Amino acid sequence: MQHTTGARHLTAAGGLTRRAFGVSITSALLAACSKGSDAKADTLYVGDQRGVSRVVLNAAGKLSGLPYKVEWATFPNAAPLLEALNAGAIDTGIGGDAAFIPAMASGAAIKTIGAQKYTGLGSVLVVRGDSSMRSLADMAGKTIATTRGSIAHNFVLATLEKQGRPFDAVRLAFMPPSDGLAALQSGAVDAWAVWDPNATVAAQGGARIIHAEGYVTSYTLLFASDGAISSKRLILQD
Repeated sequence: MQHTTGARHLTAAGGLTRRAFGVSITSALLAACSKGSDAKADTLYVGDQRGVSRVVLNAAGKLSGLPYKVEWATFPNAAPLLEALNAGAIDTGIGGDAAFIPAMASGAAIKTIGAQKYTGLGSVLVVRGDSSMRSLADMAGKTIATTRGSIAHNFVLATLEKQGRPFDAVRLAFMPPSDGLAALQSGAVDAWAVWDPNATVAAQGGARIIHAEGYVTSYTLLFASDGAISSKRLILQD
């Protein structure tokens, strides 16, 4: 697994501090708090990234006939989802392994209760269609947009390490996934380190995807708050 190396990557590159993790509360977290404030024992409050988990579970018919209720809160990426977990606003949620590193470092009251090796496209580098960048070797000296503490952030650092380059060989522009494509298209950045479905959407609009297999072994993790593990263990197991 890549967890140890990933921790080194994110720490060396100025990962989220305890204060930053606690202070960076987003509008998504505030919306989740309104649901989680009445934490009923027969209701599971689930954090979802862009509605993906809910769509998959609905399509598989896993949300019908449950002996408990499921309330959903949608987040743009894993960092605010983990903040909501730590605040007790939600009970559980899914995210990438690298995003869990700042949470662990901050002492958040969160545990990983499940893991699955990620076998999809994974994190990639997205460039404009007319970019001179053709491979990951061309990234040195470029400005790359990514989300701080994310699997894509870790991908950039792991790539530099694999190439024997220092972490400051690129300039990182930290922003949420919702802003990355606009920054790329406007020319504010040279490339965008991100994951699917963001990469595929960008490619459909004329961008080009650069990736390499095996740079980072990623895992999708199922998180739960300590409080939910204590009070809703059977529901979480289900």
